[in-house]
Amino acid sequence: MALILSFAMLFPVAASGESALPAQPRNGPVPDLNEPFAGFSTRCRQRIVYRANANVSQAMIDRAGEELIVLAPFLMHPARRYERDYLAAHECAHHLFGDTRFEGLLARRTLAGEIARQELRADCWAAAFLAASGHRREAIRMIAIFEKRGRALAGGGYPSGEARAAQARRCMDGGLLSELDFPREQQEQD
Repeated sequence: MALILSFAMLFPVAASGESALPAQPRNGPVPDLNEPFAGFSTRCRQRIVYRANANVSQAMIDRAGEELIVLAPFLMHPARRYERDYLAAHECAHHLFGDTRFEGLLARRTLAGEIARQELRADCWAAAFLAASGHRREAIRMIAIFEKRGRALAGGGYPSGEARAAQARRCMDGGLLSELDFPREQQEQD
């Protein structure tokens, strides 16, 4: 069986000509693109772009090689702040762990269980990072959303809401950030 992967499958790219500045939401201010919550930019240096896409959030590398975090425009609403903060941290984790690089994308497409492993690892890092940054409440609210999804699988190899909630809670409560902090940067130094 031949493995054929197109460039587009391995390297999703941002749409050309997009604006990093979101439109002003009707009921509140535009979130700070570089600092969705205090402490974010100390660990996550990716630019955040608000635009509609197939997912609510996505970590990607654009054609110029810039790491981006793409969030759906509805996350700009002040009532969705907890989701925005959690998802920004989750997508940052995908960048930090190299999930958006060639090897990470290839593994995601070819190894059984890799999507679930990458997603649970990003959930772990996001929950621990939010808790360590003084934003435990945002992690708890997102965990509650995962718990409501229950055991049903999201499809496409993604873990169940129950599995995601359990992983995020364990990492948030266990303070595992020290083990997971700057994984790609540590690998480059070794």
